[in-house]
Amino acid sequence: MTSPASNRYSPSRRHYHQALPTSDWREELCELRTAARKRSALFNQMIARFALDSAAVPTEDELNSLICECMRHGETKALNAILAQESPRTLCILERADASAWQTLHDALPAPSEIIELVLSGQVFGPQTSHLFGECLDRMPHLESLRLTNCTLSEVIQYWPALTRLQHLHFEAMQKPYNLLMHILETSSLTTFHLSDCKDSGLDGELHGNLARSLARQTTLRELTLKDLRADWFHGNLALGSYATSLKNQTKLERLDLSFNRLSPKICVELRDALEGKVTLTSLTLAGCWPGQHEEALDWTGLAKLVTLESLVSLDLSGNVLAHSMSPVMMAVASHPRLQHFDLEDVKADRQLVCKVLPIVLEANQKLISLKLPDWPDSDFETLAIAMDKNCTLRCLSIPALEQERESLLETPEIFDRKYPNYVALMDRVARNWRKWDEERFALIEGGMRVLLGNLGGVGLNRVPYDIARYAADVAVSRNGAQDAVVLHRLNRSADQEGSAALARLERERETRAKPLAAQERVQDNKS
Repeated sequence: MTSPASNRYSPSRRHYHQALPTSDWREELCELRTAARKRSALFNQMIARFALDSAAVPTEDELNSLICECMRHGETKALNAILAQESPRTLCILERADASAWQTLHDALPAPSEIIELVLSGQVFGPQTSHLFGECLDRMPHLESLRLTNCTLSEVIQYWPALTRLQHLHFEAMQKPYNLLMHILETSSLTTFHLSDCKDSGLDGELHGNLARSLARQTTLRELTLKDLRADWFHGNLALGSYATSLKNQTKLERLDLSFNRLSPKICVELRDALEGKVTLTSLTLAGCWPGQHEEALDWTGLAKLVTLESLVSLDLSGNVLAHSMSPVMMAVASHPRLQHFDLEDVKADRQLVCKVLPIVLEANQKLISLKLPDWPDSDFETLAIAMDKNCTLRCLSIPALEQERESLLETPEIFDRKYPNYVALMDRVARNWRKWDEERFALIEGGMRVLLGNLGGVGLNRVPYDIARYAADVAVSRNGAQDAVVLHRLNRSADQEGSAALARLERERETRAKPLAAQERVQDNKS
C-alpha cells in the first residue's frame, strides 16, 4: 500500500541537509525578496518588531505566523534560519497552503528538524502536495503528535515515512483519510487516537472494519475517541461493532469516548463484553448517544451492564434524552463501587427520573465526588437537596446554566436566592461536604507535618506543638497545593498514625461544637 512505485509523483527521496545561513534570522527578515507592498500588514508588523528589536522574543503563535508567512511567499532562506535557530517544537499551519508553500517548507526544514507536534487545518492535498507533505514528515523524525482538522487527502496512494515515534493522532472532520490512517496504524505505536465527525470522510462500514482490525494491533493505546462515526447511521452500527471487537486487545486503555454514536442495545452488550475485566479503564464518555427518537422502547439492560464496569471512575452521559425506562442505568450508577464523577449536563430527563431515581443515586452512592446537571426547574432540586442529607461525599456540583445566570445577574444575591431556594439548599449541603472533606484532609496533612518537623529538628514529633504543625500544614497547602501536600501523611507509619490521631481530635472537636447547637435547637423546638 505504501510502495513508492505506486505514486507517479514519487521521485527518489532527497536526504540532503540544508546549508544553514550564517546570519541571524532577524537579519534575514530584513532581506526578504518579497516586496513590502505584497506582504500582509501583520507580516510587516512582525518584521519591524523582531528585526529592529533584538530583545523581542516571539511567542509560539507569533513564531508560527512568521513560518506560515515565509511559506506563503517562498522565503526559503529566512524560513530555514527561523526553523534552525528558533527550533520550534510545535508547527501550526491553520490556513490552506499550496504546492509552492509546501515546497518552501520542505526545502527549509533542517534534516532532522526538532518538531514534535504538527497541527494542520483546512488543507487540501492533491497528489503533488500530498507527496510534499510526506517529504516534510520524513524530515520530522521526532514527531510525537499529529493533529489534522478539516483536511482533504488525495486518494492516490502516497509514500509516507514510518512515524515510529508518533504517540498522539487526532483526525477530525477529515475527507478521504483512509490511506494515511491505515499507514499510521500499521507503522506507529499510539497512546492516543482520536477519530471524529466522519460525515464526508468516505469511510463506509467496510473501511471502518479494516481500520478496526489495524487498531486491534495497537496495544499501547491509553485514550481512544471514536466520535460521531456517521457510518453507524446507515450500516446498522457495523462500524462501531467492528471497533468494539478491536477493544478486546486494548489492555492499557484508560479513557474511551464514543460520543454522538447511535448505540443500540446490541452494541452496548458487545462493548460490555469487550471491556469487561479491563482494570485500567477509568473514564467512559457516551455523550449524545441517545437523542430521543423512540428511546422509551429500548432495552437498557445492555447499557446498565456497561455502566457497571467496576474500573470506571468517570461517566459522561451529557447531551442525552433520558427516558424513565433508563432507571436501570441510573440504579447501576447508584450501586457502583468506584464511580466518582458523573456528568449529566444538557440532558433532557423524564421528571420521574429526576425526582425519584436521581435522589436514590445521591443517597446510595457514597463514592460520588462530582456531579454536573442541567438547568432544571428549581422545584426539581427539592428532592435532590433532601437526598443530600444522607450523602457525605459529593462536594462538587456544577449546573453551568445557573452559575452563568448567577454571575450575570444584575440584582442582589438575595434576589437570586429567593428565586432558586431549592438550588441554594442543594448547594449548601454540597458546601457542607466540602468543608468536612477539607477539614479531614487538613488533619492528615497536619499529622504528617508534625512528624516531618520533628525529624527535621531532631526533637521528635512529641516536641512539636499541634498549633505549629497546623500552621506549617497551612503553609504547605497554600504553596504546594493540596494534592502535593496531602502525601505528607504517607511519609511513614508514624506520619500515618499522627494523621489518624489528628482525625480523631477533629471528630472530638466536631462533637463539642455540635452539643451547644443541639441544645439551642431543642430550646427553639420547646418555644415553638
